[in-house]
Amino acid sequence: MFDIDTVYALLPAWTRLRDAQQGSPLKDLLSVTVDQIAVLEEDLAQNYDNLFIETCAPWVVPYIGDLVQSTPLTDASRIAPSTTTAALSTDLVGPSFEPAIGLRARADVAKTIFYRRRKTTLPMLEELSSDVTGWAAHVREFFQTLAWTQAVRNHVRPGSFYAPDLRNIPNIDRINGPFDNAPRLVDVRVPRQLEGWHNIPNVGIFLWRLFSSPLYQATARPEPASGGSGFHVSRLGQDAPMFTRWQPGIDATLPSAEPLLPGPIRPAAFYDDLLQYAASASTAPYTQYYGRFGLDLPAPGAPSGSFFIVADGVAVLPAQIQSMNLAQWRQPPASMVGVDVALGRLSFGSAWKATGLSGPKQVSISTFCGFPAELGGGGYDRQNWLLKRNLPGLQVFTVGTGGTYATISAALTAAAGIQEVLISIQDSASYVEALSIKPVDGGTLTIEAVDQHWPHVQGSITIQGVHPTATVTLSGLLVEGAVQVTDGLSRLRLIHTTLVPGLALNVAPPVPVLPSVVVDKENTPIDVELIFSISGPVQIPPLENSRLWLLDSIIDGVNGPAVTGLSGSPNWGPPAWIERSTVVGASHFRQLLSATETLFDGVVSTLHRQQGCVRFSFVPDGSTTPRRYRCQPDLEISIESDQPNINGALPSAAQLKAIHDNVVSWLLPSFTQRQYGQPAYLQLHLNAPIQILQGAQDGSEMGAYCHLKQPQRLKNLQLRLQEYLPFGRQAATLFVT
Repeated sequence: MFDIDTVYALLPAWTRLRDAQQGSPLKDLLSVTVDQIAVLEEDLAQNYDNLFIETCAPWVVPYIGDLVQSTPLTDASRIAPSTTTAALSTDLVGPSFEPAIGLRARADVAKTIFYRRRKTTLPMLEELSSDVTGWAAHVREFFQTLAWTQAVRNHVRPGSFYAPDLRNIPNIDRINGPFDNAPRLVDVRVPRQLEGWHNIPNVGIFLWRLFSSPLYQATARPEPASGGSGFHVSRLGQDAPMFTRWQPGIDATLPSAEPLLPGPIRPAAFYDDLLQYAASASTAPYTQYYGRFGLDLPAPGAPSGSFFIVADGVAVLPAQIQSMNLAQWRQPPASMVGVDVALGRLSFGSAWKATGLSGPKQVSISTFCGFPAELGGGGYDRQNWLLKRNLPGLQVFTVGTGGTYATISAALTAAAGIQEVLISIQDSASYVEALSIKPVDGGTLTIEAVDQHWPHVQGSITIQGVHPTATVTLSGLLVEGAVQVTDGLSRLRLIHTTLVPGLALNVAPPVPVLPSVVVDKENTPIDVELIFSISGPVQIPPLENSRLWLLDSIIDGVNGPAVTGLSGSPNWGPPAWIERSTVVGASHFRQLLSATETLFDGVVSTLHRQQGCVRFSFVPDGSTTPRRYRCQPDLEISIESDQPNINGALPSAAQLKAIHDNVVSWLLPSFTQRQYGQPAYLQLHLNAPIQILQGAQDGSEMGAYCHLKQPQRLKNLQLRLQEYLPFGRQAATLFVT
């Protein structure tokens, strides 16, 4: 390690004394020399690291791959990072604010020799599929499930009779899934998502696109219709399936691997799991699906499950769990707890009732939630997005388990009058309270969840007081209510936060829904920033100096407009800057400064269109925006209009109109699920137009999930399968979620 003080101390004392008497010119010269030597030393060290794939710089990966003749894949180095997000997040830990995208060229090159030594084997294909895509994978050879004419003498296959065993409920429930082992007749069609699977050369690569995010010790939502004994796993009181945890690196070719892949828990599989536990007479506090995990584990490396229940401070044991269908609320036997994993419902027997209640007073559950991306908050890694603790004058107030204050309101009261405030919530509990935030003028107030937690605020948030230069940040929260700015505020920032679209999910939303963000002050400019966040409708006055920043986020108008100004006509919203986001519902902007790789699922109206640009986005027909570049459906209409007809002439005016009407009728976004709270929320459907699925600048999908780079992952896998697939076999990539 070279530094000026160390090198200068090596000189004789009389030389340093004489140099000090002359103003230290020698020390100044040495400082320049030492800096350059340090640069050379660092370069030499990096050159040594570049000899190894594990430590080399990203630009070296293709060169090492060339040495082993590995075809280069699309990776993160070929994707331009977002500079806007970094510019708005200088007070966060960082330094990078780019999420993991699953393009793993380094791992692919590092394991090339490893793959080739195990070439064509099922475990190798499975590991390759997971390493290249970043998704959980399971590989099946479909010829093994073909019905077989039994040759009694020399080739009996008891598992390949033409008729499946209808009494085997676990096997029947797996039909048409990745672990289906029911015998089939030959299907000679080309293998696709829903057909052509079962043929001799076919190999199925099953992939799980949704990831399962842990949620620790969350407060289950009581259901009044159950008489007090029933609870929803969802803190918002809705029905949603419970997910399993994903354990990468397992051999998923085995049927026993299903509980370790990130998908919805099958009720039949959960029922069978409990039967096996009871038959084994085990006293272990876990089964394949039920047990503590992650932060709740008593010791690192202990066996873990996918969910765990605590009622009034008492842990529910596996022997007390019963798999039930709770579509109609009912109670299990007295000491039992009924679990409906398909609907995410819990029901407690009569022995669990607390004083004055027909069920427990409070239920906490640790579980996994399915979602397309690390967006909107959750138990995923958010370390880079936390506020720096070394900011000048910052005072931290802790709330929740192990914290100083029991409620957020109490912490806000204690922080009154302090310039720089951070309220850190230490758990994932529900806080039923309406918050009133009064930041100091010129100061900042941040309410932030600690990493791997997702607290729930059930109540509205009001920001009041005259503080036109203050900043308020909500980070890592789930808010069941609106955020209302009643007076001047310089900046409102949402980071990995969800403001529930429609404000609540356990009641029918009004038409149109109430806004999630309302700025009542019409004469004070404000910047509203949504970064990896989800919100319902937004109402912001159309002031010239105001801004709506929408980065990798979702605004869901549910059944009404998404972005507007305050009530009145015309109802223009603020100037906006949008990147890689999804806007559901009509949106009205004073000015659209920039919209790139954005999916507008509603007509866009812009008051001032002389400045700004919309690029690589979907803009519905009839919208008024600034100039557009390679947007859909405009681009597809232009391509088809430039095609000459059979006579070699360009289309007539009537033909152009017919082309226009035809394209806008089919080139529309379609989603797997539109309701917030469901696992596949606003995930583009597999059959959505390819112009949208691959319409972003780098060939990924438009909208809030652009950063996942799913088309690139799939292309990388298809490229690798050409090299490693057994001769004569045909692969089909099949998505489970």
